[in-house]
Amino acid sequence: MFVPQGRSGEIYYLEDEKYVLEESYILQEDKAEKYYNAETEIALKGFTHIKMILSEIFEGVD
Repeated sequence: MFVPQGRSGEIYYLEDEKYVLEESYILQEDKAEKYYNAETEIALKGFTHIKMILSEIFEGVD
């Protein structure tokens, strides 16, 4: 499950009847920044054939 929050998002997976945080992203679009990640490709475990680009997920979000 991908949970967006502003220009950040978290990926949780259900394990032993509890949701466990697997990944956390804060969109960094400035290529000069050390943690630039706008082109990061994200795929969920159950849907590996579906790819999402981090910057596209938050397109239009201020």
